[in-house]
Amino acid sequence: MKPILSHTNSLLLCGCHQKAQCHLYHLGRPELRDDPRQSPKGYVDRYPLDRIKIPENFLPKYPQREEIGAGKGLRDEKLAPFPRDEHAVKVNRQEYYAIITHMDAQIGRILDALEKSGKADNTWIFFTSDLADANREGIEFQSVLPLLAGEKGGLDAVYAAYMDTQRAVIHDGWKLILYPQAKIAKLFNLTEDPQETKDLAADPALAGRKKTLFAQFLKLQKRYNDKLVLDEFFSELK
Repeated sequence: MKPILSHTNSLLLCGCHQKAQCHLYHLGRPELRDDPRQSPKGYVDRYPLDRIKIPENFLPKYPQREEIGAGKGLRDEKLAPFPRDEHAVKVNRQEYYAIITHMDAQIGRILDALEKSGKADNTWIFFTSDLADANREGIEFQSVLPLLAGEKGGLDAVYAAYMDTQRAVIHDGWKLILYPQAKIAKLFNLTEDPQETKDLAADPALAGRKKTLFAQFLKLQKRYNDKLVLDEFFSELK
């Protein structure tokens, strides 16, 4: 990464680009962005393990892990002890924090060089990322221009899918998760429980909420041409 940034800084400072230019910089290689999350030791040392907290929703083993396609045979699941232990989770978080901090420092080098070049006030900067091996046909993008203009925006509802084992919809502060192979639906109030620790699906008082979310889910499923049939698993939600 350092040679790339040094070259970038030289280009910005030399004043050799007089016309409008578009530069694209990839600040992380896949093997660094994901596992093994390598970064210089100095950045790792900024996050001692005794200061790293365990997530509130930590579970050594997720109950429906096999039915949702996230069992111990999955590649990512082999990157830490199984069942999970607190030490492994802390180490993973430490490495993640370190590489994010390292990337932030490199972006700072580019921004500093841009300021020194005198081009900062005439430059648009977009920071984005990919989804690793995701199928680009299944990714939806939305313009952020309204937000830049101070307007309110965002999706009314979010539709999520993973293979044929997981589906979900988020709408109006609630999240409905569907596990077809486990024949289980989960319901979470994201406003009061953002870590999704309290499944409210069994609460009879929220039966109407589940049906409303499922109707929203079916609407989005049709919109995105998702052919997975769920009626036979969740007929009680219709």
